[in-house]
Amino acid sequence: MPRTNAQDSKSAQSSQVLRRFRVVFNAIRSHFKQIEKQVGLGGAQVWALSVIRDQPGIGMGELAKCMDVHQSTASNLVRALHQK
Repeated sequence: MPRTNAQDSKSAQSSQVLRRFRVVFNAIRSHFKQIEKQVGLGGAQVWALSVIRDQPGIGMGELAKCMDVHQSTASNLVRALHQK
């Protein structure tokens, strides 16, 4: 069955969205690499510190919720920060 103009248009739009997503993703990845190089901390660690700064006394469970990660991941981030 041949493709319709509507299907071709939808496919082109999907490809354009995917390309834009890749541009944004690569920009974010590049930004976090620059931060890591400058401060010696990974992007997730900087993010955790930002959440902790904004919410002093935050618990591990709340940190995990704010970062949308598992509690063990938040705990590992905090442990690594504490060691540094």
